[in-house]
Amino acid sequence: MCTLIILYRPNNKWPLLVGGNRDEMLNRPWLEPANHWNNNICAGKDIFAGGTWFGINNQGMVASVLNRINSLGNDKKKESRGIIPINILKKNNIEEAINYVKNINPQNFKPFNLFFGNNKKAFWAKGINNNKIILNNITPGMHFLDSYDLNSLKSPKFHYNLELFKNLKTPNPDKNTWTSWKKFFLNNKYSNDQPLTAINIKLNKNNYGTLCTNLVALPNSDKIKKVFLFNNHLKKNKSFYQIKTL
Repeated sequence: MCTLIILYRPNNKWPLLVGGNRDEMLNRPWLEPANHWNNNICAGKDIFAGGTWFGINNQGMVASVLNRINSLGNDKKKESRGIIPINILKKNNIEEAINYVKNINPQNFKPFNLFFGNNKKAFWAKGINNNKIILNNITPGMHFLDSYDLNSLKSPKFHYNLELFKNLKTPNPDKNTWTSWKKFFLNNKYSNDQPLTAINIKLNKNNYGTLCTNLVALPNSDKIKKVFLFNNHLKKNKSFYQIKTL
């Protein structure tokens, strides 16, 4: 039940800002973002299945996959959803990525939501069982994605956190100012007896919770360095630090 925030501003110095929490079984092994694939990809690695939940590449693309509602866990008869962002980030440009996504067969995977983009275009897609991949343009503005459709108030998490979301202050990557977004992704308050409505989930008794937070800013020029901040929630020192990008 991961959470993603997307801020898309095509004419800005920083056209695409993306933040995300990964929610997963606490004992599922994984590695922090790095060049785990010996190529131009920088992403966290799920050791169990070999894929990723969030990453960027040297071409300035970002990609993230999220589970759809009630689809947690693996199915030995299907491929891991984590290979989808890796396959996107292996592409040379956004057009190749679009073509790849359009040709994904959802029957090969458990249901998923997908986000990918660069500093000129951004998309979200969903793959649900026997249905054809639905690819949608991300419009300028700020958006919320979890296990439901983009900006869907059917999502209990989005519904509960809507006012906080609306009042988020825009980060300033030039000054490394992400205070509002960091607080949002670390917020563990939830509605009544619904702990899964928290942005930062704490369910230690159920061996489930938020493992980490990713924050990425893509600039409008190759001359400006990309920003990739990371926070490993399982460490005692829960602080954000800069990932060395490619």
